[in-house]
Amino acid sequence: KKSEVLAENQVRFRWLLRIIKAIDTCNITLSTNDAGAWINGTETGLSVAETLQSDFPRSTQRGLVRFAAGRHTFFQFDATGRLISGKAVQFRRATAAPAMERTRIAHHGSYWYRITSGSLANYWVTEVPRLRTMRGVVGRINYFVERSVTLPGGTQAHASAYAWINGSACVLVGDGALAGRWASLTAGTTLN
Repeated sequence: KKSEVLAENQVRFRWLLRIIKAIDTCNITLSTNDAGAWINGTETGLSVAETLQSDFPRSTQRGLVRFAAGRHTFFQFDATGRLISGKAVQFRRATAAPAMERTRIAHHGSYWYRITSGSLANYWVTEVPRLRTMRGVVGRINYFVERSVTLPGGTQAHASAYAWINGSACVLVGDGALAGRWASLTAGTTLN
């Protein structure tokens, strides 16, 4: 039985590698939730889904991007990722603008938001934690098999979902004292 499951997962991984290659060469959008389930909901499969979500975020994510007070630079790109223009804006106080996409742009690291209204419509701005982030839970992946997680202080728990919140990768703690809360993977919390 175990060898049959292993063989089935190997076939699924080969197909997943083909999909990753297609994504890389053709800019195809893939639901990482589906990818995690597709490779049997294993921790390895979910780790692959997290990597896919990080490298190829769903571009249809919508929400409000909040901006801290200060200077922010916005850019326009052509279809190949070549910079067309830029615009610097100074905000006297924190503000927000609607965005239709959170994605990566070819040859420009990080995540980018496409602003959809006002004088900044169709301009892109980089995601920077605590400076420019989309409000709420972004790019959530529900775990079909809970993942082990080590919390600050060495406490062990299980995580039931993964997402980006305020520009940081986070997990939803499924049990223990922090059950039902999101824990940032940058604050001493690690997936095992």
